[in-house]
Amino acid sequence: MKKKKKLSDIAITIVIIGVAVAVVGTLAWKIWGLFHDDKNKTTQETVKLTEIDKILNRNLDQRYPETPNAVVKLYASITKELHTKEITEEQITKLFGQLRKLFDEELLAHNGYEDHMKKLNEEIKQYKSNKMYITRYTVEDSDRLKIYTDKEGKDCTKIRITFSIKNDSQWLKSNEQVILRKDEDGRWKILGNEQTDEAVSDKNEE
Repeated sequence: MKKKKKLSDIAITIVIIGVAVAVVGTLAWKIWGLFHDDKNKTTQETVKLTEIDKILNRNLDQRYPETPNAVVKLYASITKELHTKEITEEQITKLFGQLRKLFDEELLAHNGYEDHMKKLNEEIKQYKSNKMYITRYTVEDSDRLKIYTDKEGKDCTKIRITFSIKNDSQWLKSNEQVILRKDEDGRWKILGNEQTDEAVSDKNEE
């Protein structure tokens, strides 16, 4: 009788231990899952903020782009972020400030801060009302760069950007040419820009 009792006690103990292990394992799995999900969400949120934060955290007074191609890439990046699906008024104002730091003094003189901001907000509003946003861009290769001298003897160049735009259910492609001029400090500044053609349907994106 004593042997049977001992065996039953052992069996009960084994069952209890098994249940405990199962419970602990389940809890550990759930905790890991919650942590992993939170980590993924945090990572995704960070990725969404990275592009804007990277632009806003850049000190252009100390780390200005060294080449005309780099200036245009930053200009295109800011333009893309200004025309995304979701952007706050504060982000627009800060990005706008960075954008104007890329402009030549002559361009700034012809585009006062208030008027320029008003035009930008109207453009952003139009994009939103038409359910449009810029998804990506490509900048003309630097090896195709041609430097020429203006009448004042300053170095100038032109670089082309192609923007891919999502318009509700279709894709559009818009080409823009940016004119740059080197200032007295040797920095390439944007002197002007023009859309080289009307936005056209881009079947390659569909």
